[in-house]
Amino acid sequence: MTDEKRIQIALQNLGYYRGPIDGQINSFATRNAIRDFNRAYEIGDTAYMSPQERDGLVYLGNLLQLDRYLSSQGSDRRTRTRRIQAALTVLGFYTGKIDGSNGPMTRRAIADYRAANGLPAGYRLGYEDEYRLVNTAKQANDRNIQDTLASLKRLGAAQNGAYNRRPVPVQNRPVILQPAASQPPVQRGMITQQAPAPMAAPVQQVPQSVAAPVPAPQPVQPQAIQPASPVQPTAPASQSNRPMPRETPEATPPQ
Repeated sequence: MTDEKRIQIALQNLGYYRGPIDGQINSFATRNAIRDFNRAYEIGDTAYMSPQERDGLVYLGNLLQLDRYLSSQGSDRRTRTRRIQAALTVLGFYTGKIDGSNGPMTRRAIADYRAANGLPAGYRLGYEDEYRLVNTAKQANDRNIQDTLASLKRLGAAQNGAYNRRPVPVQNRPVILQPAASQPPVQRGMITQQAPAPMAAPVQQVPQSVAAPVPAPQPVQPQAIQPASPVQPTAPASQSNRPMPRETPEATPPQ
């Protein structure tokens, strides 16, 4: 039993694959089943399987195959032996092939199971012991199947969460238009009317003043340059023109 066949078994038991169990994982039918499974579990919209999803499907396929053996309805020796081998596999006592052959590994696993559960030593199981073994293994296997399906759903949720956390490119961001603030309604009696929008005040036309014409500049007439008059030398002051010193009266001697 290859991993590819286990994946097909898992998809078949879940209702997504209806082809033969041939291990052709890249066939059209198998890839369609993988895509439908990814859509149902919100893992993606393609037929691609991540390593975690592949491991989960392989393990799920193995559990579902064990469930087939545990649920088989036969009383012949080979069918009973496969059922016992599957039950011992689920409980961890048997690691060999489930082939319906009561070989040394199967007998040793039965002996270990009997010793672990307080049964007398031996290599066979009666119908009552077989029923108790298979029933216990069936309940444990059903829990494993549910846990595996839950882990696959968590895988899809984790991948979607990672995708939603990616930054949105600027060019793809939607433009949110804010609605204009509406005017409160005006109560008029029992009829509610919307207040009319205020009209804009008319623009006053300011008359432009007429500017007075600027006179043309007059040419500057050249003025005749008058020659400077010569400086007359100042005559020195004469002796006669000098002020006379004031005479001090002589003091009269006392008599």
